[in-house]
Amino acid sequence: MESKTERRRYYRIDDLVRLSYHKLNDVELSQREGQHAEVPLSTLLAELDRELNQAINLCWQQDPLLAKALGLLNQKLSLIASLEPGLNDNHAPGNEEAAKVNISGCGMAFEGRSSFSVEDRILLYITLSPSNTQLKLQARVIECSVKGPGQDTFQIRVEFEHSEAAQEMLIQHIVQKHWGQSGLQK
Repeated sequence: MESKTERRRYYRIDDLVRLSYHKLNDVELSQREGQHAEVPLSTLLAELDRELNQAINLCWQQDPLLAKALGLLNQKLSLIASLEPGLNDNHAPGNEEAAKVNISGCGMAFEGRSSFSVEDRILLYITLSPSNTQLKLQARVIECSVKGPGQDTFQIRVEFEHSEAAQEMLIQHIVQKHWGQSGLQK
């Protein structure tokens, strides 16, 4: 019997998020490449959040109740930070909709009404729940197919690019959700 090799680098979960996206044109792509020079306050906060989440994840093994309390406190701080005007530069233009997604630290699959070509670059605005954490991620389309005959929806699969801080926040969210979905939280 042949064993199947696991190719995934991260946990993958089904989740309900708020999502909007659009295809990046050549001008937007070149502008986004130049954005890596400055480190906005939201990125610094994301780095602190990443470090705190790493410590919380280590606590899960020793004291799950303490880890849960610290995680909730961190979510509360993230929520407060997201409400501060100008603090979070990742907010979507306002047209986010609830979407069921299959998501990991390196990519995502979701249904949409837009058709894309493989290799198209898109900008995703994702708001995670319940923390209300807002992420802005650039992604490369790796597959886009019609959901079914006679339907106007597409199954879109993307791979994230160029956003370590946002991906770290996403990975921490996924790990926390995975623990919750597995019934491992107390």
